[in-house]
Amino acid sequence: MRPNSLLLMLLALTLPATTARAVPAEHVLTLHASVGEVVDAEEAARWGIFPELSDLSQVVFVRTAAGVLVARITLPGADGPILRERNVPAATWISWQASLASGERVTTTLASPPPGLVWPETALRADQIEPRDDLPVIPVSEATLEDTWVMLFDVGYKRSDTRFRDYFTDMMMVDLAVGYAMGERFTPFLGFQAGFGDLQDDFEDIAGDGKSAVYAFELGARATAPLSPRLDAVAAVAGGYYMRSLRWGGTVFLGPYGYVQGGAAVREFSDWGGSVKLGFQYALSAKDGRARYLDVGVRLERFGADRIVLTDPETDISLLADDHDIWAGVSVGLVFGL
Repeated sequence: MRPNSLLLMLLALTLPATTARAVPAEHVLTLHASVGEVVDAEEAARWGIFPELSDLSQVVFVRTAAGVLVARITLPGADGPILRERNVPAATWISWQASLASGERVTTTLASPPPGLVWPETALRADQIEPRDDLPVIPVSEATLEDTWVMLFDVGYKRSDTRFRDYFTDMMMVDLAVGYAMGERFTPFLGFQAGFGDLQDDFEDIAGDGKSAVYAFELGARATAPLSPRLDAVAAVAGGYYMRSLRWGGTVFLGPYGYVQGGAAVREFSDWGGSVKLGFQYALSAKDGRARYLDVGVRLERFGADRIVLTDPETDISLLADDHDIWAGVSVGLVFGL
């Protein structure tokens, strides 16, 4: 054979190897960061993934070289682990990711597919089963605020239910409290409340332009009772010191016991009292096992007060109110662990 012929033959044999395109490798996909690349049997049962496979050992999701999303499911077999592969539609994958991100079980399940969508079962070597060392996420329905410091923050609206509303307008209020959850359902707390409003127009015509406010320092406790996996009933009682403030003024204005020249007057009332709150809390999300709740409720508070608001020294006529004050309000806020 001529040397040129031998060279041409060698080139022909090596040409396919040098022109073939590389096959892309498969990529392992993570359903959610908290479960890692391998979903074990406990996590699959917790999140509702392949619930019909009660003997499932683990699941690994891969995107094949052809771009197909496949769940590789490990099942026990008589001669060792068995691998079953199942196609996962993109819409189902996205739905599962959204559910786990919000701490919920999956809302879309894959029923047993037609035979054309189930890939042949093959033996899986023991050394191919990857170990797990990451911690699973805690579902919202299982998260609590037990044995931790808790912050309660509310905003709302309140209205006086006594004769003081002849002088006060309704108020916007802010309520801030810090407590320690002693168990899953009971939290003592220390709170501060501030309410801000205005004076009624006819009162301002007499006394001058002004504002009104209510402040309270309370010590109390709240308890919850479950209504559903994410919804609780809430009851809270508290007692403390309540302060109500009327401020008005002008060049000449009517003070608590007569006319005053210049400056401004502040009429303060303060006494001991208590409050009751009833409502609901709804679990929003969970982080590190601690729940976050949306809190909605109605509140009733009662405390003592001075009956005399103002006295006209010329006529000796006094503007009077009740010897106590009652406020009713509604609020919405957040409860979360610190």
